Amino acid sequence: MINQHSFQPTIKRKSRKRIGRGKASGQGTYAGRGLKGQKARGKVKLGFEGGQLPIFRRHGYKKGFRNFNRIEYQAVNLNRIDSLFKKDEIVDAPTLYHYGLVDSPTTNYKVLANGTLSKPLKIIANRFSANAKKIIEDAGGTFEETDPYEKKIRNRKHLRKNKVVSQEKIDESQEDEKSD
Repeated sequence: MINQHSFQPTIKRKSRKRIGRGKASGQGTYAGRGLKGQKARGKVKLGFEGGQLPIFRRHGYKKGFRNFNRIEYQAVNLNRIDSLFKKDEIVDAPTLYHYGLVDSPTTNYKVLANGTLSKPLKIIANRFSANAKKIIEDAGGTFEETDPYEKKIRNRKHLRKNKVVSQEKIDESQEDEKSD
């Protein structure tokens, strides 16, 4: 019968080294600290080199400038959009995420003019290259630019809800104002 007092550990436990307990212990006299000096007598901060500039500060100086206001865009090429979408479909962030072209539905992305567009599509994106706009219009499609979803300001992220206002809603609101 197995009892709690009869359990044995499967791995032998190595006892810790007892430092500074006399010459016979093997770690006596200076107790592994060498002879004189600051390290023999007291505590020294890790990486301290006696007032000399430490190695972790001598190396790794960062070069250049990091713009906190920069907005990173993920690239989406027109040839990938053309191969995945059918005629007159709406291409936006959730559908691009569904097809695996962007990392998440809230990713900022830019449509680039790599490839051609063989069918008219309505593409909604944060940014378009000038050539991409031209190719979309030549194919008979429309494009719409929205605000970036997130903007970094000084190590903080400001998330925005993408406001997509279609041209039809703008026309309706102008007609309502004219009739009033």
